[in-house]
Amino acid sequence: YSTRWLREIVDMMKGEMGQPIRFHLKIDSGMNRLGVKTLEEVNEVKKLVSEHSYLQLEGVFTHFATADEKDENYFDRQVDTFQTLLQPLHTEKLLVHCANSAAGLRFKEVLFNMVRFGISMYGLSPSE
Repeated sequence: YSTRWLREIVDMMKGEMGQPIRFHLKIDSGMNRLGVKTLEEVNEVKKLVSEHSYLQLEGVFTHFATADEKDENYFDRQVDTFQTLLQPLHTEKLLVHCANSAAGLRFKEVLFNMVRFGISMYGLSPSE
């Protein structure tokens, strides 16, 4: 969830050959919990992955804080932030997921190639 954690993994793995470490990188686009927040951090992750063959970036994701609200301004800012930080990493085989139930039902432009439905799987509306 952070470049610091990834560097700690690299330090722990020095000299060891084992199973690859597959991970999904969280981008903090505005939820303000975990994840990388800047292009510098994204580029550091990209560099670490290119330098250490056992690190395998399989996916990139974020979580939308307000996808179920009528006012879409904050949501739009989160989408812009996510797309900006995703750009240096994006490849065809990378799993990209950011749509929770509300976003998956309301905004087809953020479906990418994976959706994380939650509450809607139980027949409930995300806004209730």
